[in-house]
Amino acid sequence: MATSEERAAARAASTGLMNCAECAELEAARRRAIEGGDDEKAGDALVAVRSHRRRAHAL
Repeated sequence: MATSEERAAARAASTGLMNCAECAELEAARRRAIEGGDDEKAGDALVAVRSHRRRAHAL
Protein backbone atom coordinates (compact mmCIF):
# COMPACT_ATOMS: atom_id res chain seq x y z
CA MET A 1 0.00 0.00 0.00
CA ALA A 2 1.28 3.47 -0.87
CA THR A 3 2.36 5.90 1.84
CA SER A 4 0.88 9.37 2.05
CA GLU A 5 4.12 10.74 0.56
CA GLU A 6 3.90 8.35 -2.37
CA ARG A 7 0.27 9.31 -2.98
CA ALA A 8 1.20 13.00 -2.82
CA ALA A 9 4.02 12.43 -5.31
CA ALA A 10 1.65 10.62 -7.67
CA ARG A 11 -0.81 13.52 -7.48
CA ALA A 12 2.02 15.99 -8.03
CA ALA A 13 3.18 14.13 -11.11
CA SER A 14 -0.32 14.02 -12.54
CA THR A 15 -1.06 17.74 -12.17
CA GLY A 16 1.27 18.74 -15.00
CA LEU A 17 2.77 21.67 -13.09
CA MET A 18 6.35 20.68 -13.61
CA ASN A 19 6.76 23.80 -15.74
CA CYS A 20 6.80 25.73 -12.46
CA ALA A 21 10.36 26.15 -11.20
CA GLU A 22 9.23 26.57 -7.61
CA CYS A 23 7.15 23.37 -7.77
CA ALA A 24 10.20 21.50 -9.05
CA GLU A 25 12.47 22.95 -6.35
CA LEU A 26 10.03 22.19 -3.55
CA GLU A 27 9.44 18.66 -4.80
CA ALA A 28 13.19 18.05 -5.09
CA ALA A 29 13.66 19.22 -1.49
CA ARG A 30 10.86 16.89 -0.38
CA ARG A 31 12.44 13.92 -2.14
CA ARG A 32 15.87 14.70 -0.65
CA ALA A 33 14.36 14.78 2.84
CA ILE A 34 12.64 11.43 2.26
CA GLU A 35 15.82 9.88 0.87
CA GLY A 36 17.75 11.25 3.83
CA GLY A 37 15.33 9.61 6.23
CA ASP A 38 14.37 12.86 7.94
CA ASP A 39 10.66 12.47 8.57
CA GLU A 40 10.27 15.94 10.08
CA LYS A 41 11.90 17.67 7.11
CA ALA A 42 9.94 15.48 4.71
CA GLY A 43 6.69 16.51 6.40
CA ASP A 44 7.65 20.17 6.35
CA ALA A 45 8.58 19.90 2.69
CA LEU A 46 5.27 18.24 1.85
CA VAL A 47 3.43 21.11 3.56
CA ALA A 48 5.54 23.58 1.55
CA VAL A 49 4.69 21.81 -1.73
CA ARG A 50 0.97 21.75 -0.97
CA SER A 51 0.91 25.35 0.28
CA HIS A 52 2.69 26.59 -2.82
CA ARG A 53 0.31 24.72 -5.11
CA ARG A 54 -2.72 26.17 -3.37
CA ARG A 55 -1.33 29.72 -3.45
CA ALA A 56 0.27 29.70 -6.88
CA HIS A 57 -1.89 27.29 -8.82
CA ALA A 58 -5.20 27.26 -6.93
CA LEU A 59 -5.07 23.47 -6.46
